[in-house]
Amino acid sequence: MQNQVLKNKLSMPSDDALAELTRILEGWRLNYLAEQNQIKPASELQREAHNAAKKLTDILSKFRAMNMEYKSTAILESASPVVLKILEKRIAEIGESIDFMNRFSESGFLGDFGIGASRGWQWLADVLPEDFENAMKSTNTNFKAAASHSGPFTRFVEAIAPFVTGDHPPSDSVASYYRNPNSRTKVFKDRREAAGERGK
Repeated sequence: MQNQVLKNKLSMPSDDALAELTRILEGWRLNYLAEQNQIKPASELQREAHNAAKKLTDILSKFRAMNMEYKSTAILESASPVVLKILEKRIAEIGESIDFMNRFSESGFLGDFGIGASRGWQWLADVLPEDFENAMKSTNTNFKAAASHSGPFTRFVEAIAPFVTGDHPPSDSVASYYRNPNSRTKVFKDRREAAGERGK
């Protein structure tokens, strides 16, 4: 780590900090493996839920069209205001149900299962800054794991990715990832909390 990551410019973390960082990395590795095992069955359930939602939305749309036609006929036949109110209420309720199903179909969990570990080393680049910074601060008080293009954190991700996710990112890939903020996930904090603080 000293030669490959810190380049002999910073002090190595304390033994206790290194032990804690190792424990955290193992936790993230286990999260990664668990997600890999769950992705296929989860994707199948997501697909079933999405298809079921679409089918129900289509049925509700037909049901609304039927009731709208019924209302038009009732108006032409000068039906009782009570009948029109019943139909209007029904049409509104169906519309609310369709809106709900549309929101359901757009729910994040239908398109983004898990904590993002399937993204491999990019996922690590998102979830590890705090852990790495805490370890480094044990002997480098003012250290910040900033989104540097070629700093120690970038090199750290390149070094540990093969052992955590099996990835071997090219030497400049992590730096390029940081140079493009739009490529980075904006919800990694939520995913981190979903996985358990620091991989616990």
